[in-house]
Amino acid sequence: MISPDKRCGYHATLIDFGYAAEGKDAGLQQAAGTQAYMAPDMLVGSPHYDAKVDVWSCGASAFEMLTGKPPFGHPADYGGDERKICRKIRSYRRSEDPEAVLAAAPQWKALSEQARDFLKMTLAADADARPTAAEAAVHEWFKLNKVHAARRSRSMGGA
Repeated sequence: MISPDKRCGYHATLIDFGYAAEGKDAGLQQAAGTQAYMAPDMLVGSPHYDAKVDVWSCGASAFEMLTGKPPFGHPADYGGDERKICRKIRSYRRSEDPEAVLAAAPQWKALSEQARDFLKMTLAADADARPTAAEAAVHEWFKLNKVHAARRSRSMGGA
């Protein structure tokens, strides 16, 4: 969901209406969500992860919007077996060349350099290497697209 924000122009909130997780001061305590958008840190057996899993989900959603498929596929791609998506994400975490995994998407080469950089950054398998939401929001790709969106809105008679 996207809503106006006076500080940065917009505020994006990821919502998975099919799942919920109980938050605690020490972080979330259980994996919950749609597997195709779950960060590797949620799938390695540790019950502790932080808000950077949402940055991953944002990256996975952006990947799908830009390429037409989530980075690790839909359950239908695996005969409905969501565990296979989880295995692919865990395998990605261990990959020596994660960029090659992302670059296997048919539309990858058609993406701008900034879009590819944003996706690589937000889909960093190591949570420590992944940016915070605030860091991701100031990425050059967002800046470029915010300007283009404003121009489109004005040309379409928007505010």
